[in-house]
Amino acid sequence: MVKKMNTVLALFFVFSVFSFLSGGFESKALAEEFELTLNKKFLLAVYLPWYTGSPNYNHWKWEDKVPPSSHASKFMPLLGLYDNEADESIIKAHVMQMKASGINAVIINWFGRDTIEDRSTNLLVEYLRENNIGFSIMIDDQPYRYSNYNDYNDPKRHEEFISDIKYIRNTYFILSNYLTLNQKPMLQNFAKQFSDTDPSPTIPFTWWSDINQEVDFAFVGQIVPQESEFVGFNKGAYAWVQFEGDYAENPDYYGEPNLEWFLPHIQWRKTQDLTSDFYAIPAIWPGFDDSGVYSWTNDPSQKRIIKRIINAQNTLGLTYQYIKKFIQNSDNTLKINAIQLVTFNDWNEGSQIEASVELSMEGIQDTARIAKDFGVKFTELSNDQFNALAKFLYNIKLFSNEQRQELENLFFSENYENFTSKVDGIINCFGCDVKADGKIGLEEAIHALQVTSGMR
Repeated sequence: MVKKMNTVLALFFVFSVFSFLSGGFESKALAEEFELTLNKKFLLAVYLPWYTGSPNYNHWKWEDKVPPSSHASKFMPLLGLYDNEADESIIKAHVMQMKASGINAVIINWFGRDTIEDRSTNLLVEYLRENNIGFSIMIDDQPYRYSNYNDYNDPKRHEEFISDIKYIRNTYFILSNYLTLNQKPMLQNFAKQFSDTDPSPTIPFTWWSDINQEVDFAFVGQIVPQESEFVGFNKGAYAWVQFEGDYAENPDYYGEPNLEWFLPHIQWRKTQDLTSDFYAIPAIWPGFDDSGVYSWTNDPSQKRIIKRIINAQNTLGLTYQYIKKFIQNSDNTLKINAIQLVTFNDWNEGSQIEASVELSMEGIQDTARIAKDFGVKFTELSNDQFNALAKFLYNIKLFSNEQRQELENLFFSENYENFTSKVDGIINCFGCDVKADGKIGLEEAIHALQVTSGMR
């Protein structure tokens, strides 16, 4: 009996060691899969987790734009005025669109602990992991710029920042699908701390450098001037859509100044050996229209617009082609294996590629074509399968829970043919289709989504 027990214990020990080692190898493989400096191509998409439904309608409401009769965007989501703070069906629908578009990593715009954005992020990251999609946090400076404390010298504001960074480490850095840069968790910062002309307060450099002694991460912000104290600290930079010069009077403006400056500047930095391992993330965007929020003012005349079609070409393609040509002409001195899409779902600024009533799946399909050309590995959808996804999104609240879950499972397992036939079969039963099939017009669709937005 003792001998038998010893044998069992020995086998248990061997199995435990094997499991530990296997887990180690698996963790290493997972870490490598989401390491930005390796040869894998990444299409990163900026994600806004700040929407809520009735009655508060966070970010769907602005000044006199009060849902459900109106809302703070020039477009209407195919999902309606949704809640991505607490509605798991919406989160899943977003991940479905990401899979269809070839997006293989998400940059989540984050506003602190115990916020709408953090609750949404907690929901989202699990479904991203299940579908082999990476993510990282882009910490926004607004909670610190506009906090209850008057200036950065108030120790409570600094304590808030430190607690938030530690929370990100303990909650998100530890996840297997978190993006890394040179084996360190990447942490982006959305702020204007690198502008010499912007007087608004930002997160001080000392805050970042001090917390980085305790929490290890790779800081990625916007480009810094050569004399900035951030030089050497920031391990990379990302581009963003910009408005410069005479854009308001130029109908063909698509953000060229930023494109024309960002990559050449990165190349110059490398040739000067200022930061030889500096990681560059250029950006693409499908357009821009923030007239729905009056350019974040209370003046309805204010707006910034980049058209989605310029000279018969879509703007998303224009921005991508510029980056592609520059890389090809750089004589291999500039290695780019990640592009950042601005954005997946910023409806307020009209830069979303997420499916809308007005554009149906256009943004998703355009993004999929770019992902394929850039070299992202994913399973492509046919036109019929894109149409089925559009029908699913538009009718998402009409399915029973069982029907919706079955369709989600079919899609996530990439059984797109059965997903398509199943959607068509259910839709035909209750006769409510998307405008692409002519069964419901644009105005009728928008009205229907506004009326039912309380449910959605």
